[in-house]
Parts: sequence; structure tokens; C-alpha cells
Amino acid sequence: MTLAPPSGRTHDISVAGAIGRLTAEFHGRLRPHVVSRVVFGCRHDLSGSPEGALPELVERLARQRLLTSALPAAHRTDT
Repeated sequence: MTLAPPSGRTHDISVAGAIGRLTAEFHGRLRPHVVSRVVFGCRHDLSGSPEGALPELVERLARQRLLTSALPAAHRTDT
């Protein structure tokens, strides 16, 4: 399955790899479009970071956000 970037955003190496790996990691817990949207949001949030660091930073930030969103409400500390 190919996921198109939301609202005209472009794919880059920091996004494409992270979407694939995180979609597989969260299979059964989060829908692929949720993973994609979070990864693109992280890429946008990290746009000022050094280009060479982006693949790792995007994936790490997205994983953390996805883990937080995948937790049942009873286990979250922010509720």
C-alpha cells in the first residue's frame, strides 16, 4: 500500500522509511493513515533540524507520539 502525503507534502527519505517501519510496528494497534499523519507531522515539526539527522529524529519522535497515542487512557499520565 502506498500512502500519499497529506495536503501536498512531499516524500523524502526521512518520511518514507519511517512510515514503512512504524506501520509494521503498530500493525493492529493503529491504522496506517494515522501512522502516516503522525510521521508527516513530526517531519514538519523537525524541519529546522540538520538534514542528515532527520531520518532518525523523525522516526524516534513519531514512535514516541504513536506509543503515547496507542496507550489505553487508563495508562496515560496526561489525562
